[in-house]
Amino acid sequence: MAFTDPQSVTISAVTTPLPRVSTGKNESSYKSADGLIELVASSAYGKRNRRVLRLNHSKIATDLYTAENALYSMSNYIVFDVPPYGYTNAEALAVYTVLRPRLLHRLTPSSPSCSVVSRKWQKERIKKCLPQGRLLRTLSIAVLLMRLLSLLKAYFGS
Repeated sequence: MAFTDPQSVTISAVTTPLPRVSTGKNESSYKSADGLIELVASSAYGKRNRRVLRLNHSKIATDLYTAENALYSMSNYIVFDVPPYGYTNAEALAVYTVLRPRLLHRLTPSSPSCSVVSRKWQKERIKKCLPQGRLLRTLSIAVLLMRLLSLLKAYFGS
């Protein structure tokens, strides 16, 4: 499976081109020049057809406890697991569109006061705000989900 080359993603208002770096029988991979962002599209066929669109993101950030820079990474992916027959592409996409608003709702931080933490209180507050902190770090994923939806529409031909 292959999308147009190059792909691009916009994270926190920064657009990054992702040229294709590999293509296999049922997989294609696109990676940024610095190697920190990768988009992988793959399919597996058998008793069920499985289509995966995955975005891997890495960044260098300061460790909150040691104040040293470290490489952190996260992945976000969407899986369509359907039988070989019985669902059209439009039906599978319709099921996804029901799920999408619920994903975006879960990414909304429940405590905005945890978004900015002073250096003095950082260690104490990070323990208190850790679940919300994780949500805040993934808030830009909402933008990625919108891009992934457009890629899925292109893939399914809708």
